[in-house]
Amino acid sequence: MNQLDSIVEKIIESVENKYEFKTFLLGASLPAPLYEREDQIRARFKIRGKESIKKELTKELRIKFIKITKKKLTICSQILQ
Repeated sequence: MNQLDSIVEKIIESVENKYEFKTFLLGASLPAPLYEREDQIRARFKIRGKESIKKELTKELRIKFIKITKKKLTICSQILQ
């Protein structure tokens, strides 16, 4: 989480001057060992119903991306239509 700013900068660098867009959808894939470690922690401390690391990460990335680019997030239900 302490690298969010640099991750967002890399995302912006990869799309600026290449694409024009009004809305966006941002996702992430994480290394398998991270999911395994999260599962171990959740099992050990009997954590249920809390947001996953991946969901929190993508949420924070989206918030930062919105603040910098002033673009709107595409809602998942809009994609299905």
